[in-house]
Amino acid sequence: MDRRHFVSFTTIAGLMLLAGGCASFPFLPGNCERFADDRKKTDYSTRYKISASRTEDSIKRYPPLPRGSFAMSRHYRIGVSSKETHTCRHITIEKDLYLQRLPGNGVVLEEVREIYTTGGGRIATRTENLTAQFAKTGYYQAETAFPIPEKTPPGTYRVVSRLLVRTRAHGTRQLAQAESQFTVLARR
Repeated sequence: MDRRHFVSFTTIAGLMLLAGGCASFPFLPGNCERFADDRKKTDYSTRYKISASRTEDSIKRYPPLPRGSFAMSRHYRIGVSSKETHTCRHITIEKDLYLQRLPGNGVVLEEVREIYTTGGGRIATRTENLTAQFAKTGYYQAETAFPIPEKTPPGTYRVVSRLLVRTRAHGTRQLAQAESQFTVLARR
């Protein structure tokens, strides 16, 4: 296929995807309205899934839970699906965690996710009780959607996620903290 035919084919294919709703341009009118509608239907809860193979590997790699401890995080990492984005879109926060814990014992496990501006101002916080999801020792993975609203100013933002454990006897303490960042680009 020569270059002229390739360009024609690519243009026609792109127009067909746009017409069929399979593709869009973020700068076209209407995308923020669709995004606002999508936000109403989107569940922003974190849903961790245990990985049997990675749990097995982690059990071999890390020492057992120390005597007298009821929960410990040996590995906690977050990342974002895209380091750069525009407003009226979602980014995905990806999480990996190896958690060791004793079952029961009134242990409450929470994850606090905060978003900060470059200047250090906190602009969003979400706290989730994940006790039921972390019923046993394991290597857990999750992806969580995060909205970038239309009025979000361009700039770099930091996502900080903290894993907390709470018991009646010992109060609340932090098990782990991880962070990542992303940049919201200016609209053209």
